[in-house]
Amino acid sequence: MAAPPIGSSTELLQEAQSFVSHMGIHQELCRELVSYAMKRDAQFCRLPEWIETMRDLRNSTYEWSELSDIGSFLKCDMISGKIASIRAVVSNFYGTPFDSRKSMSKTLSDANALIPTLLSIYRGPDALQVFDSLPSAHRDTAVSLLKRILSAISSEASPFRDMVASTILQLQRKEVDAALDVPDLTPQITIVDSTPLQTDKFSMVIVGRRLNHGAVMLKVLKSIKVTDSKTHRALQRDFKLRLSLAHPHLLPFLGICSTEFGLAMVSPYTTHGNASQYLSSRPDANAIAILAGAAQGLNYLHSYWPALTHGDVRGINILVSAKGDSLLADHGLYRLLSTAKGDYHAVRWAAPEIFCTEEELQNNISSPQEEMTHWWRDSTTDSVYP
Repeated sequence: MAAPPIGSSTELLQEAQSFVSHMGIHQELCRELVSYAMKRDAQFCRLPEWIETMRDLRNSTYEWSELSDIGSFLKCDMISGKIASIRAVVSNFYGTPFDSRKSMSKTLSDANALIPTLLSIYRGPDALQVFDSLPSAHRDTAVSLLKRILSAISSEASPFRDMVASTILQLQRKEVDAALDVPDLTPQITIVDSTPLQTDKFSMVIVGRRLNHGAVMLKVLKSIKVTDSKTHRALQRDFKLRLSLAHPHLLPFLGICSTEFGLAMVSPYTTHGNASQYLSSRPDANAIAILAGAAQGLNYLHSYWPALTHGDVRGINILVSAKGDSLLADHGLYRLLSTAKGDYHAVRWAAPEIFCTEEELQNNISSPQEEMTHWWRDSTTDSVYP
């Protein structure tokens, strides 16, 4: 709702000053801006452009003062942008840069500016419900802001840090549990060859063709019953997450399709197959580059919030594109298959903590250099590309 009209620039600034005290975020920055303008108002108060700028400042502070805590939190970047814009106009009138105090010299989108507002939200009676009830369009904004706060505060455990991390996880789970919006490519897919390129008791890969796009790979999830509610929820989470991942060394997920063999995940066709096949047929190929690319893809997964694990890093899950780039595939598939078919792990490549207690891990831990030595030795002498 717009503020009622008012006359002179002096009155506009007085109104703005009163509104600032009710703002939920960037209050100090706005107060400093209003104070700066007031000191120069007598010099410029007769200029129409100055009056319009003060009206913009007054109307903006009124709008911001009417926002709830969560509204202020979600609009913090918009508010900081507007403050910066008005500040620049005011500086132009005076002909010199804004003579800011220490607070104004900080980045307007500094995470520290968000913390008081977030604390105010957490102190409310329905703090978690406030975030839980956010529409989908605002969840991504909230997660981005919360991650900004999390990266700015101390890495040491604290109730506040735990609350922020928990809220991020809550919002991400809410998003993936929402109605699935995965492209169904079934009408566009034709199976070219039903002979599997790769198969095991849980899945198989066959070649198809997508209309107007060329060859694709279909990862058929054999025997998965989509009608089972637990499996359906797992599929929702997994597919939604896959759509959000993007990295040059991750195999892209294009969507799903229904086949006579079961539900399939659709990905681009990789000309050179997997790393096993590629390095076996090309002894002079750069194996280090293949491993380095896969490691970059793995690092991307581990850097995600919350961190994602692959669970089955091995030669057949490192594919090679037409350009010779490695693409990490089947990331997290073990979780999906475990949900649908019981415990599923490729024992030789599974993380040791899956099978060992924490005490056993501590007693047998190796240095990173030793770990890499063992990995490389196994890679070269014991066919890590099965």
